Amino acid sequence: MTGSVAGAAHILFPAARGIKSPRQALNLQGDSCAATRAIAPRAKKEVPVGRLNEEVEDATGTVVKYRRHANGRGLVSPRARVEPSAFVSSTAYVEAEARVGDGSSIGAGSWIDQGVIIGERVFVGQNVHVGRDSQVGSGARLGSHSRIGSNVLIASGVRIEPDAVVSDDAVIHAPQRAQRAPSRRHASGGRQSHYSADEAA
Repeated sequence: MTGSVAGAAHILFPAARGIKSPRQALNLQGDSCAATRAIAPRAKKEVPVGRLNEEVEDATGTVVKYRRHANGRGLVSPRARVEPSAFVSSTAYVEAEARVGDGSSIGAGSWIDQGVIIGERVFVGQNVHVGRDSQVGSGARLGSHSRIGSNVLIASGVRIEPDAVVSDDAVIHAPQRAQRAPSRRHASGGRQSHYSADEAA
């Protein structure tokens, strides 16, 4: 036991001024705070808590390596690109070849599959799966528990409702506002007539 404590003191305070051995560090007399001040200037930097890399076994038994994203601590494949300003929840996954743009947020339990492209300022709710090679345009919102198939294209600004299921190869456009053509004057009576672009076609 003494050896392990001395070993720990030696690791923490390897070159404290005036202390020749770990035993001397443990036997310092006087106030413990003063002793700490005497030793602290020479202490080595602390190693950040937690591992930078995580290993997870997938359904086939293959061990897959991930790194923790600095903003949110989510699991990101070393072959994915996630912008520093993006948030990835600690229980979310971003797979290889995927990209997550500036200011986007990936919620808890969500899974961004291989080759997915998430634009800027996209909100992905909790427990969402975005299938392989899908693209989500900037400003889109994917509601919690939604399932997005593979090779799906979701345009910028689209809102997917919670619990929605989008099938493979779907293309979802942003809703268009009602469009009106410019007003016209009728030859008879000079009244204005408004009509939609659909009526004009």
